[in-house]
Amino acid sequence: LAQRQLWTFSLQLLEFAQDIGIETGALCNAAISGCAAQQLWQKALEILDVASQGLPGGADVIACSACITACQGAHEWQRALA
Repeated sequence: LAQRQLWTFSLQLLEFAQDIGIETGALCNAAISGCAAQQLWQKALEILDVASQGLPGGADVIACSACITACQGAHEWQRALA
């Protein structure tokens, strides 16, 4: 139960930060990692896409690695390579 609450909290925090104009790689990484822990690979890729376009310098290695983990856990390894 605690894990499920943490990933939803990280998504809510990321959405709040975006609403007020703050977007950090750390928040994106936390949200992607939370999605990976719950095997929400589609949501993880969605956040990665937003981070890639919206963050200075794009998404970092941590975000990409977490997305690969999310895709791997859901047996969507082809998506991880895209």
